[in-house]
Amino acid sequence: GRSRVKMLAIFLFPILMIFFLGAGFGGQVAGIATLVTAENAQNPASQELISAMNYAESDSGMFKITENHDLSEDEAIRKMEKGSYHAMVYIPSDYSIENSSGENVKVLSNPEQGQQVNAAVMDGVKSIVSNLRDGKLPVEASQPYGNLDYIDFLAPAIIVMMIFFGAGQGTGSALAGEKEEGTLDRLAMTPASAGDIIAGKTLYATFVQLLRVLIVILAVTFIFNVSMNGSWWLVGLIVLLMTIASVGLGLLLSAISEDESTYSQVSLMIIPPAIFVTGVFFPISAMPTWLQGLSYLYPLTYANIAIRRVMLLGSGIGGIAFNLVSLAIFAVVLYLIGVFLFDYTARG
Repeated sequence: GRSRVKMLAIFLFPILMIFFLGAGFGGQVAGIATLVTAENAQNPASQELISAMNYAESDSGMFKITENHDLSEDEAIRKMEKGSYHAMVYIPSDYSIENSSGENVKVLSNPEQGQQVNAAVMDGVKSIVSNLRDGKLPVEASQPYGNLDYIDFLAPAIIVMMIFFGAGQGTGSALAGEKEEGTLDRLAMTPASAGDIIAGKTLYATFVQLLRVLIVILAVTFIFNVSMNGSWWLVGLIVLLMTIASVGLGLLLSAISEDESTYSQVSLMIIPPAIFVTGVFFPISAMPTWLQGLSYLYPLTYANIAIRRVMLLGSGIGGIAFNLVSLAIFAVVLYLIGVFLFDYTARG
């Protein structure tokens, strides 16, 4: 029966990878949830720009606009961070279509959304304003988080993705190998419980992953000068929860695999596709709707969101509470199921 699982995995893996690769990278940036705020909504120039953006929403589908006026620029940024907005357009009180000496329109995309959304929002707003002002572009990028590049978007996700692959693949592969070699059969005749064995594996995996993460953090900080606007302690908490969840997934997959070869094939259907559906390289908002739903079945998605909010937005624990709780639930559930199945198959 399990050899059938192995053969099925061998044939399904390339199909799944092509499918997810095409679906993920084939998505177009549209329906960008944008907060538009005018410090003086009664200003005729502001009203004209807002009307033009609303027209662009209905015409091209590029924006999904929410208006909330009489906010300062800082208040609009905080609202963008707390709400489900991908970008913010701030129209200052003395913005004018005729007079180029007035303040510029400020545009900011949420750093969590990456360069794709940032470029789409900036280009879209510039195009609208250019049409209104006959080619003149009083538009500038707001940079409350510093001058962020693609590496700043990518590096946090690489940290937790490395844990997902390292702890999940490494721990599960090692246990499947020990099962194949009969090590677990010999352990079953000792007083040691499955919990004891797994606790040892978990501690080892945690130590290895923390060491690897430390090396990566030093590299991205001193070599690539990646931005860090939040707390390293929160990053450590995210790393710890992600390690436990990944070890649990590795345990679960190793429990249903009769040998290391079978584990390798089964895990290929679960772990590598995470690259394309959890927002590692491109924003989840740019994916097809059905694929966005699938992404939230992976603990890596919640870890990506949490670590980016800490490192890019400088969020505290309140700003990542939902994602931390979700990640903790994944960690506990996957770990407990993994321990149970491991004990059942090892002693069965």
